[in-house]
Amino acid sequence: MTDQKGRSPQDGNPNGLLYGSAKERMQESYSSAPKTERTAESDEVLVSANHPTLGPLYWVYTSNADCNYPDHYTITDWSEVATRFPHYWREHEHLHWVYRGHIGKVFNSDDRFGDYSEVEDEETLETLEQSLSGMLAGLQAKSGQTVNEFVIWISKADWVDVPAPAREIIDF
Repeated sequence: MTDQKGRSPQDGNPNGLLYGSAKERMQESYSSAPKTERTAESDEVLVSANHPTLGPLYWVYTSNADCNYPDHYTITDWSEVATRFPHYWREHEHLHWVYRGHIGKVFNSDDRFGDYSEVEDEETLETLEQSLSGMLAGLQAKSGQTVNEFVIWISKADWVDVPAPAREIIDF
């Protein structure tokens, strides 16, 4: 038995289980797929806003449920680490309910593990100081904005869905 390129399972594979490299098999499966079908990548979107200085920014959500730690919400300028959502997430009742409050969770000062914190006056409860850490602090520093200006811009930005880039396949 041979594949489309005339290779047998034993050619170059001591286990005799697979034809060629994973990258070749992936490329062959995509090249033989009808072009009108949606691929997994085209079904995914990133939530993005275009900052005047930083360029595109993206939502990042990290579930830490597997280690009994709080989930983490932040913003990045690196699309490779941005959270990928199914293209229909805004119309899906549960997914929309889960993710619609992302920005509010990024700037939740009660989350002691988050990248945003506030110091409040104990009597008036007015915010005396805002501070950022992690990715947010790095982005704010590169933006040239004060912490307050950066927080306001992120909070008021028009966050839209953009097609997710194709995933890079690494063949070891």
